[in-house]
This record gives sequence, structure tokens and C-alpha cells, in this order.
Amino acid sequence: MTIQFNMIQSLGLAVVFLLIGKSIKAHVPLFSKYAIPSPVIGGLIFSIIHMILRQANLVFFEFDTTLQTFFQTMFFCTVGFNASLKMLKVGGKQND
Repeated sequence: MTIQFNMIQSLGLAVVFLLIGKSIKAHVPLFSKYAIPSPVIGGLIFSIIHMILRQANLVFFEFDTTLQTFFQTMFFCTVGFNASLKMLKVGGKQND
């Protein structure tokens, strides 16, 4: 069985797994300690579920990738917004 998601449904599913990731991060201190982002947690959970369903030949997902390029560009353009000299000083000089 193949489940096709249109652009809005793809975005909605991404938001659902983002919220799942935020919830898990709030309840598992290990993720905050190692600064694992909520989207990574949610995405990993979805990818594991997707892998299991696909390997068992139960469900195949097809996503509309219309917004993929836009969101990837936005992500890479905003990655450095949290960088500052203060944060770089906290990192300090590496000892080799």
C-alpha cells in the first residue's frame, strides 16, 4: 500500500513529529544535555517507523517535495543566527 501526502499533509506530518520530538526532549534530560534538537529526535522516530513499515512491505510513503528546496535554503541561511563572539569564547581554544 502506498500513502501519498500532498504539500500541506507533508508539512502537517513534519509538524506532528516536531512536536513529538519537543515532547520527548522535554521529558528526557539526556537530549538537552547533549543539545540534540527536537526536529532531529522527531525525524529519527519517523525514519525508524518508516523503515520498519517499508521493510515489512506494509506501507510506502510518497511526499510532495515542492517546499523541500525552500525549507532547506531557509535552514542553511539561518544556521548561524545563534552564533556570537560570547558563544565562541565559551568554546575556548582547542587543546591538541
